[in-house]
Amino acid sequence: ISACAEGAKWQHAMLLQAVPLKVGLRKDIVTCNAVLSACEKSCQWKVAVDILKQIYEEQLEMTVISYNLLISTCAKGEHWQMALELLAELKVAQVQTNLITQSVAINAHGRGLQWEASLQLLMESAEQSLESNTVAFGTLLNAFQHGSFWEQAVMTLHCMVESALQPSVACYDYTLLACQVSGQHHLAFELLMNSKAVRSDVSFLWGLAIVDTVCSREPSRIHAACVAVLAAQLSPRDLATAWWSMSMLGVDTSSNPTFRKKLVQEAKSRIIIGLWFQPSLL
Repeated sequence: ISACAEGAKWQHAMLLQAVPLKVGLRKDIVTCNAVLSACEKSCQWKVAVDILKQIYEEQLEMTVISYNLLISTCAKGEHWQMALELLAELKVAQVQTNLITQSVAINAHGRGLQWEASLQLLMESAEQSLESNTVAFGTLLNAFQHGSFWEQAVMTLHCMVESALQPSVACYDYTLLACQVSGQHHLAFELLMNSKAVRSDVSFLWGLAIVDTVCSREPSRIHAACVAVLAAQLSPRDLATAWWSMSMLGVDTSSNPTFRKKLVQEAKSRIIIGLWFQPSLL
């Protein structure tokens, strides 16, 4: 079941959970957690709720892992009301929580537009390590980005900086995307420039492609960013990001022999790998 969960094969996980009963074994909470993990990775909140009903019916004792997976699944599926109900149940059950619980709770409150509750959880997280606090801020910013709530995102990022926490590139990106989607292009560009020091060359080029302002389309700035990227050692993922970014910025990637050679080499290696693992393609 865990293998199915890693492959996001929730249907197979559901079928396998019935096997213990057929062979005379008693299903326990570990089995249910494995199925819930598959549901969480596939965003199948309705199936996760069915598993929750089974847990109640069979009187199995929920663990912190159970609650984390259920809350995360419901939040991902935009069924935030159920997520908040599970959070309330978690408090009543007095289950020992962890950093993951804190993150999924903030995400659930954020997606459910429960801003005050989200900020309260952030204040509580301040009593913990700086690392956990950074994760908490990132989780909330991600929730704001999904809802395109740019004002809340900017305010939260500012609060993070004032708390002497260095925002990660992901935190900047969540806020930048929230601003960009909401039409706050100049603010998005300002965030990109403020975060340049913590970005890789490829990440900065991607930011220029995402932000739609006159400033981000300045030829000299685009040229400098492209030169920096082409001089760097690019992983396959960075290569794909660079190609997409240059295409969005109107840069003719075929005119640069070095970049073109890298693209061709990567394409060939992927074709060879594909034929190796799928000989039927031949």
